[in-house]
Amino acid sequence: MRSLLIAGLILSLPPRARAQEILADFAFNGHRVGEPEAAVAASSRCKTVDRATRVCMKEGEAVAGMRVDVSYSYRSQRLFSVHVKADSATAFEPLLVAFTKQYGAPRALRHGDGIGYAQWRFKEGQLDLTRTGTLVIAEFRSTSARHRSH
Repeated sequence: MRSLLIAGLILSLPPRARAQEILADFAFNGHRVGEPEAAVAASSRCKTVDRATRVCMKEGEAVAGMRVDVSYSYRSQRLFSVHVKADSATAFEPLLVAFTKQYGAPRALRHGDGIGYAQWRFKEGQLDLTRTGTLVIAEFRSTSARHRSH
């Protein structure tokens, strides 16, 4: 009886841990959370936001067969955020298909007339894809403490 109780307790704890373990690492166009700023800075326009944060912008980067504007944000010289912008209502579906192919089915998905939303979760944070009118934005934000500035 005691072994069944212990087995029950053990089985009740791991699903949360297993769910966290199955979350993928985030990668975007070959860039990974925590990578050094130098991986993007040489081919981008970078600006300093504050003492710990720099943003490197790449206009016309190829994503899902389209040209989009991408900003890579770095804290303490490590990638922690990616922001993708497309000013085209038709960009949502190709990005949704490309992200689903790369990251799996979104955790949340909503479509409507002129709007759209999809969300993926990763070990380091989450990616949100939104469409409002003709503006389509994909944004990954790190939520992991090891990727935040101190």
